[in-house]
Amino acid sequence: MIKNLIFDFGRVLAYPATGNWFITPETKNILGYLRFFKFLHSSKSPTAFRNSCKYLDSIHLLHTEEEEIGQFTEFYKRALAEIGIKDKDDTFSLKLAQDVTLNDNKVVIYDDVLPCFEDFKKDYSVSVLSDTWPSLRRVLKNYGISSYLSGIVLSCDYNEQKSGTRLFEIAIKELDVLPEETVFVDDSESNLDNASKVGFRCVLMDRTGKKKQNKYPVIYNLKELKAVLE
Repeated sequence: MIKNLIFDFGRVLAYPATGNWFITPETKNILGYLRFFKFLHSSKSPTAFRNSCKYLDSIHLLHTEEEEIGQFTEFYKRALAEIGIKDKDDTFSLKLAQDVTLNDNKVVIYDDVLPCFEDFKKDYSVSVLSDTWPSLRRVLKNYGISSYLSGIVLSCDYNEQKSGTRLFEIAIKELDVLPEETVFVDDSESNLDNASKVGFRCVLMDRTGKKKQNKYPVIYNLKELKAVLE
């Protein structure tokens, strides 16, 4: 019997307003048009972002938004330097870091989340498990999602990510759930593979509507989860 529902956040409950988690709606205003264009379209940009993301992954134990701003300041500093954008006194890097941390408008919540969570809460314990940073707690609260949750497990609290099984093992303990009574919903098949290894029942969310078959049940919106649970 299913008693618990655990959801990933990105591309399951919300998506980045600009299409990129690291480019906020204010990035263009912060950098100015020419630097913004270079930031997005320089031939060096893909490599710069990949290298800077490696830095983020290397230091992932964070507990406060102040620590998050500090880490993202270094993230943008490295990316801008590699792309060739001058950033005197790290002014741009700091402003970008503050915006990616503190601007709730960086994400858009899917329309079905709040009504479906209200429905789910009647019959299940509902939680969020995400590879993310401390500011997600504020985002969940400010968008009214936290009121439906029994628990929140964030990778930054444990320096563990869904690329392994350890974060799922932590979730079992922290959320006090039995994996065989728990459905985990994620948009990544590899993440579901790791959740499955510890006993979770898994569902693949595909908000793009492109995947037709998979080894896991596929849903295209939260309303369809009801049928899977039944």
